[in-house]
Amino acid sequence: MYTWIVDRRNVHNTLYIRVLYSSTVSHLTNYRAIPGHNVKWILSIVIWLVLLCCLGEGVLTDLTRNPVTQPHLYIPPTVALTSMIITLTYYHHMEYWDVPRMSWLLVIYWAFSLVGEAMKLSNLYSQFGLDITILRLLNTLLLALLYASCLLIELNVIRTMVFGWCYSRPRYPSELNNPDMLLSHKYTNFASRSLFYSLKWLLKLGYQKPLEMSDLGCLPQEFHCKYQYHVFEKAYEAEKKKVQSNNKKPSLWKTYLRACGDSLLRCTILKFIADLLNFIPPLAIGGIVA
Repeated sequence: MYTWIVDRRNVHNTLYIRVLYSSTVSHLTNYRAIPGHNVKWILSIVIWLVLLCCLGEGVLTDLTRNPVTQPHLYIPPTVALTSMIITLTYYHHMEYWDVPRMSWLLVIYWAFSLVGEAMKLSNLYSQFGLDITILRLLNTLLLALLYASCLLIELNVIRTMVFGWCYSRPRYPSELNNPDMLLSHKYTNFASRSLFYSLKWLLKLGYQKPLEMSDLGCLPQEFHCKYQYHVFEKAYEAEKKKVQSNNKKPSLWKTYLRACGDSLLRCTILKFIADLLNFIPPLAIGGIVA
């Protein structure tokens, strides 16, 4: 009975998102990311991976332990996966339309999802205790934590964008008002930046003919040498001021890290994760063979 309640909860959440997505006003504005944008996308991707694990666990359990199929083992994660696609689409259009009030429905969605996972976690805890070696219990615990994190992000959006508490909204980038601004990669969502989807037109054009400067249009400010010069100059002045009292020479390495440290740190983390993921295929093959 409980599993069908969880399934109905996922269906209701999906319908809620779909209804508002269809009835929202179609007033389009230029894209503006809201607070917590990157964190929200990363959490959504992690939720997707956990839900895929839940689906795989349910399918394997149904195939290996039940003579008759049990739909409650794999239908809830399937519906939850569909809900995640709809919520991300809804979230993207909330930013694209610049209507922060739409986040109220996401608050309801994440609250219902969190309550459902809490009920499921309580049921599993009463049966098995806190045994993290049980995959279903571990997945439920992870989903509860992830749903709670997404709920906090949406509450923060309401605090900042709807009520404006302790938050001043940044100005809209003036360079985007230029009709010749074609390289808007920086001002797209997390998925587009990660997959370079916003540069698809440039890659397609480069495949058809050699690119020329006129094909790029007006370049963003950070692409200009003058902008990079000011960034490095600011970092150098800060480093020089720091070592001035010790009568030491400014460190070029520290200046470089001060100017580009954030980008280098992000690239290092992503490179480290990519190298770790390279161990998965041989480990998986070894487990299958063994």
